[in-house]
Amino acid sequence: QAAGFVVDAKEGRGQEGAKNAIQRHLDDGTLPDTVVIQVGTNGPVSKETYERIMSFLPPEEVPTVRFLTVHAPGMSYIADNNTLIWSLKWTYSNVDILDWDGLVTSGSIPGLASDGIHLRSAAAKQTYANLVFQVVGLLDERQTVP
Repeated sequence: QAAGFVVDAKEGRGQEGAKNAIQRHLDDGTLPDTVVIQVGTNGPVSKETYERIMSFLPPEEVPTVRFLTVHAPGMSYIADNNTLIWSLKWTYSNVDILDWDGLVTSGSIPGLASDGIHLRSAAAKQTYANLVFQVVGLLDERQTVP
């Protein structure tokens, strides 16, 4: 938020919660030109849900949408969710992808919780924030995460 982002994040928010949050911002006129989304860590997400989310984010109104892939060791739905996320890049001109799953798998994220999912340390939170800044082109806006 310190860099001017509207942050609407909630741990454990599922596909309906994410879709509803975007709809709420659209309805109240607070949907920004750049939207960063990570949904699908806590359960399977349907292709229709991703399509519905994107129906709220047309390129002429939201020119920059960045999806993060998801990572949850041992969860069988993760591969399918990530396949759907990657397909968005080829379907929608305003979508690009940050491969969170690849970064976590490669050991590039310091300080994750022992479950390999949650951002428990300051280092993990800062790395996540900096990656978001990077994918939206705000490298000089890095702030310290409290």
